[in-house]
Amino acid sequence: MSESPGAQGLDPQAWETFCELVRRGAGVCDAAEPGGDGAPAADEETYDYQLSLVEHHRANNIPFLVERCGLPGKAVLEFGSGTGALSVALIEAGARAVTGVEPSRLNHEASLWRKRAHRLDDRVEFHHVDDTSRLPFADDHFDASVCSSVMQCVPDGEARRRILVEMHRVVRPGGLVIVCASGNGLIPAGPHSTRWWSNLAPGRAAQRGHLRGITYWEIRRALAPLGATLVRPADRADSEIARWHRRAAGRRLSGARRAVHRATLAAYALLEATVCRATGAPIEAFTPFVTVAFRKRGAAPGSTSTHG
Repeated sequence: MSESPGAQGLDPQAWETFCELVRRGAGVCDAAEPGGDGAPAADEETYDYQLSLVEHHRANNIPFLVERCGLPGKAVLEFGSGTGALSVALIEAGARAVTGVEPSRLNHEASLWRKRAHRLDDRVEFHHVDDTSRLPFADDHFDASVCSSVMQCVPDGEARRRILVEMHRVVRPGGLVIVCASGNGLIPAGPHSTRWWSNLAPGRAAQRGHLRGITYWEIRRALAPLGATLVRPADRADSEIARWHRRAAGRRLSGARRAVHRATLAAYALLEATVCRATGAPIEAFTPFVTVAFRKRGAAPGSTSTHG
């Protein structure tokens, strides 16, 4: 369902400008620049997806960011903010303020118009940053940093590590570094892979600039040496598998789909009881989209931040 100026109370003129930028290619190609240079025009499916992206984040990412990460009331950095949809959804979910950084000028321009359409100029701030491995913020500045569906757009492993380290730098002690909705590099031909073999040969894929997934272990290798620790669910209801089940319960599934859903849940329950228990890895390390949070070493959870 697309965002609608009438239904959502959006500014109609700002929304129309945003829609025009999407037609020109905003959100289509993460490396695209404004003016059509290398930016393919959006096809109908991509256009509709971009227009409904806030709703997509409400359904798929916000539950994790609220239930596991506790972002309401927090000052959040969104790394790779794209056209601004997750930033808007975070404010709606109760984040105190959101700052987004985005390397694509066309995406950045579209994000400015999306936040204006949602009348959030005073609570959301977007920056165009050419080199996202060096962010224009002081150490310990935010309560949390989050990137959603971003890491596959950075095929080089060392570049990914530098980005994760930078996301960690700008978060206060006790704050969170969050990677969500990134295709899992363990899955051949998984979500966001440019070629079916991209996840099987990550070095070759990186050399060729192909999109590929990221793994939980890759994230941990970047953050654990800095003292960051995995944020584990408080109970089984806070796992991604439980959230899948709740979302499915709200939909009408055919008999075949219901059977597949039940079989998938059973397989993940077995995986959690065996491999996860033996290795200490979270179940989210094996789901199609890696969704994990790491806590920066320092102040205890629940401490009050003075940073904006």
